[in-house]
Formats: sequence, structure tokens, C-alpha cells
Amino acid sequence: HPSNPEKADCLNTLGCIYVRLSDFKQAANYAKQSVEIVMKGGNDDDISSSLNTLAGIYMAGYQAKEAEQIILQALEHANRVDNPGRKAIILGMASEIYHTLGDDSKALPYADQAIAIEQQLGRQPKLAIRLSQKGSALLGLHRYKEAEDIYRQILPDFLQVGDYHSYAIALNRLGMSLLCQKRPAEAIPYYKEAADLFSKMGDLYNEIHAHRGLYECYWTI
Repeated sequence: HPSNPEKADCLNTLGCIYVRLSDFKQAANYAKQSVEIVMKGGNDDDISSSLNTLAGIYMAGYQAKEAEQIILQALEHANRVDNPGRKAIILGMASEIYHTLGDDSKALPYADQAIAIEQQLGRQPKLAIRLSQKGSALLGLHRYKEAEDIYRQILPDFLQVGDYHSYAIALNRLGMSLLCQKRPAEAIPYYKEAADLFSKMGDLYNEIHAHRGLYECYWTI
């Protein structure tokens, strides 16, 4: 059948698995096949979901410019259906992409739109993730105190639901917001806790950021 949603789901999942294996080329290959299938089906909700996955793969593979075009297409399809939860995810992804591209003036309004939807839906764990995305945009805009306030607000939310990876990322960013406000001594415990958590998770990429933050704090002091 030209439009096989079950096969599209399997291909989507394979794409996500290969991201975990850091094989971004193979991940994108599977995700593109999924997009081709759902495009034939014409279901805007399915199309927006598959495009969002593909954009996320390009983001993970350090191809944010390619991800930008894909996420904007996903948003177009999401706007044609009434699925606010999906739209919030896509808006959040758009915010992350523009933050990565260094265009935080675009990243911030996408994060704010996603936050408004999550607040309406009452999805507290998802809201914390959208707020974290907003915090990244605020850091990029040098609005460090506002970013600090957001990360202090959401740290307990991540702990409550056991999302330790998001918790550790928020610790890193809280440390950065304090360091940028010339408060290195206050930043140190957050960077230390983040480094310890990332080490236990085997997340070398984010652990490096925590150690770099610690180095800058100690150097400043």
C-alpha cells in the first residue's frame, strides 16, 4: 500500500535508534523513507510528526541549517490540524534549531508559543522542557538573570519526574547563567553536579561542557 502508517512508524523508530548509535546518515535515510510514506497518505498530523523526527536527526547530526527548512515544513502541516501537543513539540524543536543557528531572536518567540500551549494543556513535565528551551534562547540573548530564574524554577520539576538528563543539562545552563553574571563561586556546585551526572550517564559531550564551565569558574576566581 503506498500509504502504510505502520511501516512509517517502524522507519521513524529506526531513525531514532540510529541517532542513539550516532549514525546520523543512516538515521536520516530511515526518517526520509518515513516522510515519503506519510506524504503519500496526506495526513497532516503524521506528516508533521515525521518531519519533526527528520529535523531532530539533522539537529543531532550538526546540520541545523537543513533542519530549519524541515521544521518550518513540519509547522505548516501542524497548523492544518488540531493537535496542540504535537504543535508544541514542533515549536520547541524550532526554538532549539534557531538557538543552534545563533538566531535567538527567532528562537525565543517559538519557545514562548510552545510554553503557552503546554500551560493550556497542563502538561507540567513538557512545560519544564519548553521553559528550558526558552532559557537557552535567553542565554543567547545575554538575558542571564531571566535565564537563571527559569532554570531555578524547572530543576525541581525534572527531579520530580526522574528526568535526570534534562536536570543535568539545566544544571549546566544555570551554571553558565551565573558565570556570565560574574558569579563563578555560585556556579561551581551546579557545574560539579552536572559533570558527575553526565559521567554516570556516559554523556561525554555534555560532561565536557560542565568541565569547561568549572575551568572558567576556577580561572576567574
